[in-house]
Amino acid sequence: MVNNEEMLEWTQVYGNYYGTPISEIENAQKDGKVLLLDIEIDGVEQLRRKGIEGVYIQIVPPSVEELRRRLQKRGTESREAVEERLRRAAEELAKRDLFDFVVKNDDLERAVNEVERIVRECIRRSSNA
Repeated sequence: MVNNEEMLEWTQVYGNYYGTPISEIENAQKDGKVLLLDIEIDGVEQLRRKGIEGVYIQIVPPSVEELRRRLQKRGTESREAVEERLRRAAEELAKRDLFDFVVKNDDLERAVNEVERIVRECIRRSSNA
């Protein structure tokens, strides 16, 4: 799909490919759906370069220390993998200027409510335009 330019955005992270097929976007738009994409920072950069309109929300941990604690608590990755994730997180946090909103995930329910509020407000604004 990447070679055939069938992806709106894509990246490879931690040895895995992630991306958004253009066909999925087109199908959702035909159905009049509001799209919510969960994409890597590389994808955000690609969409911004392409001039893709949207509301860009970055969800961040309360601190790098808390992120480290959460990753270690999961116990699913080696120390090296945790360090790689922390390095990548630091790079992503340094790119906050790519986003319209930044939501701190210090309390899951509050963070979800904040994202929902942002999305609802943006939908309301676009319907009034």
